[in-house]
Amino acid sequence: MIAAAPGPVAAALTGAHKTLETDEATAAGSTPDLTVNGSAEVPGGNVQTADATVRIVDTVLMPAS
Repeated sequence: MIAAAPGPVAAALTGAHKTLETDEATAAGSTPDLTVNGSAEVPGGNVQTADATVRIVDTVLMPAS
């Protein structure tokens, strides 16, 4: 599952976000206790690249089947 959401890992990121696979990923909590879809933790974030900000999660997020 590839998700795209604006902004840094912070309270503004919480809530449901459309993924590139047409599902939704839900972020909850706040730094440093941010989770995605209730179980995936975000141990690192805000890795700057040339054209995006990458957020690292500790679990493979699979689309619903």
